[in-house]
Amino acid sequence: MNDIDDRMPDQVILDDPTGEAVGLAHWLATRANTPDNATETAAPTAPAHRRWRAAVGGTCAVALAAAVTATAHHSPHTAPSGHAASPVIVAQTPAVSAVSLVSGDSAGCPRSSGEADLLAAVSRAVPLQARGGAQAVALFEAAYFRARDGGRARQVVAASAAIRDAAGIQAGIDSLPADTTYCVHIDALAAGLYAVEIHESSPGEPETVWRQQISTNDGDGHTMITAITPL
Repeated sequence: MNDIDDRMPDQVILDDPTGEAVGLAHWLATRANTPDNATETAAPTAPAHRRWRAAVGGTCAVALAAAVTATAHHSPHTAPSGHAASPVIVAQTPAVSAVSLVSGDSAGCPRSSGEADLLAAVSRAVPLQARGGAQAVALFEAAYFRARDGGRARQVVAASAAIRDAAGIQAGIDSLPADTTYCVHIDALAAGLYAVEIHESSPGEPETVWRQQISTNDGDGHTMITAITPL
């Protein structure tokens, strides 16, 4: 395994240039906002994966309300069954601005540096953790679109967050064609709050753009997503 920033060999580390996490991150069980490319005329029944995202809209709204009225309580990640390895911790590299991060596998996606480390972290069979809100969002998206693993995606979401569980996230993943690609733009709005724009491309369909605000919180040495709301 490659060491990142000379840290312990069982961690993937990207240093946060600001020294603190500004939150706004994940994504998923939240893709309930209306795509930019929607038309004013009546359309045929939406594809299954879009109907699934619409169904989680209420969950996203509840998540936002919960974030305003109470502080999320984080539960520590548990290692996969039969595997007691140390968690993978991913944080922002000095080369990546704390204000903006771009990640994805779509053609032409202007990915930020550190993309290879991000993908490596998602691919490893150890608990996934983020150090910084933008990285938490990027990890969620990579687990969703690249690894296509709802369990991995849920590892960067607080246990108390009003966001689908691993099985629910996996249902959304399974509704997408296997060769769906994405490009996510993550911009910090304030400490613990991010504006997220996801460009999703599925075969035979026009690109769909999903916009969200994602909240994150730091605890126990890592950052987790606490709420997602569609815009």
